[in-house]
Amino acid sequence: MIYGLYGVLAIVGIILFFSRKSRLKRLQVETVTSLTSLHRLIGFVQKHRGMTANYLQGNKSVLNTLKDIRREVTTLRQSLLQSETLVEMHRWKAFEKAWPALERECETMTPPESFSAHKSLIENLLYLLEDLADTQTLTLARGKSADATNMLWREMPMCVEFVGQARAIGVAVTVKGESSQIDRVKLGYLKQKIDELSVAVFRRLSASGHYSGSRFDVTGAKIACENLVSTINSEFIRHGKVELSSNDYFEMASKTMDAMNKIIKVEMASLAAKS
Repeated sequence: MIYGLYGVLAIVGIILFFSRKSRLKRLQVETVTSLTSLHRLIGFVQKHRGMTANYLQGNKSVLNTLKDIRREVTTLRQSLLQSETLVEMHRWKAFEKAWPALERECETMTPPESFSAHKSLIENLLYLLEDLADTQTLTLARGKSADATNMLWREMPMCVEFVGQARAIGVAVTVKGESSQIDRVKLGYLKQKIDELSVAVFRRLSASGHYSGSRFDVTGAKIACENLVSTINSEFIRHGKVELSSNDYFEMASKTMDAMNKIIKVEMASLAAKS
């Protein structure tokens, strides 16, 4: 009888072990999927900031683009609501409360008000990205890949955000045609952050040998950052009068963000394949 009881307990233990293992596997897959969608959401909110800056400077032709971006945000929000982990996180709840208000009021804000509101929202989402990764210890890689993995959720998205801020401020400046002392101070700070962070990120990425995609992706993103830093310095900081068109600057900054985001997307796809 005792042996029979031990046998039953052993079977129950095995069932519980595999049940827990299956649940953890499901949560990891869900988390990687949610991280991918959350990263896309951050990108659309960043685009919304840039287009709103353009709109508030008098370019009403971007209104349809703004509406398209809002539809994409709505779709991603609905998708992310399926994540049982994410919906309980306070940063997600804060976003769900703040986004509808921003969406409703941004067209009547001043450019500084819009920039500040978007910036706060995006920073919250960036911390949420890292928090969500931490729930499945996705930032705790071991060995030589640790720096590159941690960079995926921290330094690289933050660098992209600094470029996004420089895009929004720079677009407003190009529309005005002149760079004020305040503009030069703001863009000077962002230029420095982009330069320092991108140099550190690409050095660590190259040293780790961890990137799953082509090395040309890294080289292209590095060159894009260098060109953007150089343009900010020559067009906005050295001179008060700005001759660069808003479309050209917006495209340059956007391509820089796209090049860096491609690296993040490739690594996310690699994680998804392994999960």
